[in-house]
Amino acid sequence: MAIITGAASVIGIYASQRMGATVDSIAKSASAIRNHTIGDMLHDGMRADVYAALIRSETGAESAETVKETLDHAKEFRERIATTKSLVASAESQRKLTELDKPLDDYISQAVRIVELAFADRKAAFNEMPSFDARFTALEEAMETVGNALEQEALAVQSNAAWTRKLADVSGIASLVIALLTAGWLFMTVLRSIVRPISHIVASMRQLSAGEADVAIPHATRRDEIGEMARTIGQFQQSLNDRAAEEQRRTQGELNASETQRRGVAETTHQIGLVVEAAARGDFS
Repeated sequence: MAIITGAASVIGIYASQRMGATVDSIAKSASAIRNHTIGDMLHDGMRADVYAALIRSETGAESAETVKETLDHAKEFRERIATTKSLVASAESQRKLTELDKPLDDYISQAVRIVELAFADRKAAFNEMPSFDARFTALEEAMETVGNALEQEALAVQSNAAWTRKLADVSGIASLVIALLTAGWLFMTVLRSIVRPISHIVASMRQLSAGEADVAIPHATRRDEIGEMARTIGQFQQSLNDRAAEEQRRTQGELNASETQRRGVAETTHQIGLVVEAAARGDFS
């Protein structure tokens, strides 16, 4: 029973740890997908920055605000990808994110360069658009590949979560069964080692009180409180028997003395009768 209980406890602890790890994995997977989705939006946003710069440069607008927005987007884009790297667990997702580094750097660098160039040499900026569009497409494909890897990782985490839930369910049921078995075992132990022996002792006490002086007191050889109780009752029984024997001896002595006295009186009466009879006959010899 102790081994089974210990095994159930180990399974319960393991299931609890797995559940905690699974919850953490689910949270990380969700955060990774969220970061990657925002990164994908920034991918489109930086192309919008490039087109905005080309439009604003035509109207003679100041470059500072547009360049700052582009640099801010570039910074956040890199941070989102870096955060995603720190969250993923699978080797495949890490590999796909590492493969994303070069197209990401190429795309961001050219986007910033075109935005800055748009306000200095608009024609030169337009000349870079074909290669920029190609890099946009290359990064888009790489981002999609990473997104697919993240989705596969999320599915694996969900599958693991389902297995962990099953383990937790089995652990809970096993713990309940073991608890019931333990309760039953304790009940039977108490019934066998305490309740029944006390019932036997009480029955012998009833016999003793009914006058059965030679009744055997059970469980007197036990080395626990039950045995101590039985031995105490046995001592009480012996004391009662000793008193009864003493009373019997005293009564028998009194009976013997009474019988001796009766015989003495009878003998005396007999002798007196003989004397009287002799006197009546005139025999005074």
